[in-house]
Amino acid sequence: MDADVQGQSRPVTVKRLVIRDSVEQRILALQEKKQMLMDGAMGEGDGGRLPRLSARELLDLFGRDDGHD
Repeated sequence: MDADVQGQSRPVTVKRLVIRDSVEQRILALQEKKQMLMDGAMGEGDGGRLPRLSARELLDLFGRDDGHD
């Protein structure tokens, strides 16, 4: 958000609190990974250095534990 638009003259710091092992945390992690993938596809940012996703990372991405079928 542009501080000037809101009439704010001093710097603003925003912190996000996320509950560990929550749906919100998985969504935020997915958004970060998707941004990295998009950057890599477009040749921008650090996306060019993306490693392949492991089986564990894919399971984490979809919120599945090893014990589930």
